[in-house]
Amino acid sequence: MTTRNGLGSGCHRPEALNPNPHEGGEVMPKSTEPIRSFSGCYAWSPRILDQIADLPEELAEQIADNIENNYCPRCDRPFDPEPLQPAGSRVTDCRSIPICSRCGSDEATEVMQGLGSADPGCSHPADWPLNVGDIDARHQWLLENTRIATLDVSAGGMHLVDEDGVTTVQATPSTGGWAEYGYRGSVVDEEEL
Repeated sequence: MTTRNGLGSGCHRPEALNPNPHEGGEVMPKSTEPIRSFSGCYAWSPRILDQIADLPEELAEQIADNIENNYCPRCDRPFDPEPLQPAGSRVTDCRSIPICSRCGSDEATEVMQGLGSADPGCSHPADWPLNVGDIDARHQWLLENTRIATLDVSAGGMHLVDEDGVTTVQATPSTGGWAEYGYRGSVVDEEEL
């Protein structure tokens, strides 16, 4: 069986089990707890997808099915095993659509490279799942084009210190998710969306 992203049958999954690639293919039981993204204001709810313009209903159902079966809707790979939390996709202000940590980094890389079709510059969910080879290539680009630095946060502001010297860092005015809007609990209220 070939999937949309060109992978083989690795994305075929039993109904309530999640293969854990970090433990030799053992299976992890599907969690009964609400899924939370690291940066999300809310626990996952399919109603969060209502915030995304031009998302076909069939694709919204596929995204919800992937998430509820512990698979990243953006790449069709399993979520990271606990205790790690999924990243929160940047495609909504609340950042409550869980995606795997590799895709969370990839969204940031897309923004840095100016590649995405959705605001704030990452891939629109209508394009999901993305080709895993493209995600891995962007990750490799990031590794090859990143330098190690120290971030100094003090009363004088934030400064990045690396081999080239010191650079003042301006924090972005809007991070989205709980960092900007606060944690809103596990239930999404209709009037909040």
